[in-house]
Amino acid sequence: MGDAGITSLSEALAVNTVLTELSLGESRLGDAGATSLSEALAVNTALTELSFGESRLGDAGATYLSEALSVNTVLSELTLGANEIGHVGTLALGKALSARPLYTTARFKLGGSVRLSECWEALEFPMAGRSWSNEEVLTFFVELQARLAIAFAMI
Repeated sequence: MGDAGITSLSEALAVNTVLTELSLGESRLGDAGATSLSEALAVNTALTELSFGESRLGDAGATYLSEALSVNTVLSELTLGANEIGHVGTLALGKALSARPLYTTARFKLGGSVRLSECWEALEFPMAGRSWSNEEVLTFFVELQARLAIAFAMI
């Protein structure tokens, strides 16, 4: 689909009141497409499920998306598996999602796209001389009730 297709789709999503589920798997989403999609998500009142599996979404796109998630209260399921999101995008998403009200049905997944253990420096969490799994990092955050709640289903 590419950025041009995503931009056209975003124009429709901005005024959408019917479509509730959208999968953009393998859409080759670049920064321009992520920007326009994020602008649409910020005002969309119908979309509850969104999937970007294998869409080449990177840190910049994840940061744009996090801005939309900080104001969108309708989206309750987001899947970003197998993208190119690094620790910058992960932290931006984590901050946005931790600030919004999450209902018991909300599910946010980044499976396969980033390892929390790559976020040590930005999270100010020492590696303590060993490798930690995503599950161990999430457990650490839960036990300490960390303010940076990145525990939004990263495993």
